Amino acid sequence: MQQSKHLKLKGVHCHIGSQIEGTEAFIETAKIVLRWLKEQGIQVELLNLGGGFGIKYVEGDEVSLSKVVLKILQTQ
Repeated sequence: MQQSKHLKLKGVHCHIGSQIEGTEAFIETAKIVLRWLKEQGIQVELLNLGGGFGIKYVEGDEVSLSKVVLKILQTQ
């Protein structure tokens, strides 16, 4: 695909599960995917980790998405 004149890879998607509690699975998956892309010399504009965080059932269960994104960006 990298040599194609007609296709341009815009992003990568993977689905790591649903109702995930905690942030570590997303961060580790991002590290693995980003490392692989770098090794292959592939640049993308979008990384979609799919899945989703568990539902907030009680106060204090919420996940800070900005903290997750910051940790992922720090792996670069």
